[in-house]
Amino acid sequence: MEKNKKLIIEKYLNGQCTELEKREVERLLEMNDEEIISYLDQSAALLDNTKTLINTDLNKIWQNLDATVEEVPTKSIFITPLKIAAAILIMVASSFVLLSYLDQEVKNEEVVSTVVKRTKRGENLTVRLPDGTMVRLNSSSTITYSQNLILADQRVVELQGEAFFEVKRDEYRPFIVKARGVNTTVLGTSFNVNAKKNDEVKVAVVTGKVSVEQGQEKVVLTPGDMAIVDEKVGKTKFDFDEEVGWKNGVLVLRANDFMEVIDDIEQWYGVDIEVQGKIGEHGINVKYANESLEEVLEGLSFAAHFNYVINDKRVKL
Repeated sequence: MEKNKKLIIEKYLNGQCTELEKREVERLLEMNDEEIISYLDQSAALLDNTKTLINTDLNKIWQNLDATVEEVPTKSIFITPLKIAAAILIMVASSFVLLSYLDQEVKNEEVVSTVVKRTKRGENLTVRLPDGTMVRLNSSSTITYSQNLILADQRVVELQGEAFFEVKRDEYRPFIVKARGVNTTVLGTSFNVNAKKNDEVKVAVVTGKVSVEQGQEKVVLTPGDMAIVDEKVGKTKFDFDEEVGWKNGVLVLRANDFMEVIDDIEQWYGVDIEVQGKIGEHGINVKYANESLEEVLEGLSFAAHFNYVINDKRVKL
């Protein structure tokens, strides 16, 4: 079982759940989550065993106490308060050691660990977060989040690079993406965050409502809107394929000069391009859907007038 699930069940059994956590447990039970039901059964068995151990210790204590009473001379049946206190102390100490052990098991689960997912050039990766949110990481990107994301009042992740988010809706716990000093906040929606450039962050909204802020500046976006954050926070419309098409295998190359799209091709296919000859200065405005590197270079070579050689991960023009 995932640690975050186990922790929330432990808190539920101990009556330490917040109202939000209680609702989450009840939701999992309604879904007949097999892991949850199995763990509850195990917890019930553990509780029965604990009670048996405590009762066994108590019986031994009282047997020893009775033996002490029998050894007292017949001329006196008085049990000193010191002996009673000692017996009670032994009983309490035994229970305390056992319960402390069980409590330590819960505390060990509360250690928060950070999860980091990365992609290299030419790679995409789909990540399912603990709260059910789906994240599609673009190439050369990193996402960082807490393993206990599902228990936090705010679901916060940090992004370097680019990713598309399909956020699991939760009215009580906002989802926040932090990227280069820009905070993107939602409750449940789908949007793209592009922080690949050092001096710019773009947030494009596909569904729902999104808040984007940097410092004191803030804009609210709806489907079709995109925030462009550099020195200021701006708002505009966007072309879907150009900003979001990457997650569906659509490569969009738009530039005034071929040299400007070389980095895009290198990132997309995970190759190194070396320009040896002269490339024609022609504007580029093309789209490729799930096509190979050779197919892309073949098409571009006609427009920009160059020859190419592909040798594994190296390309010479």
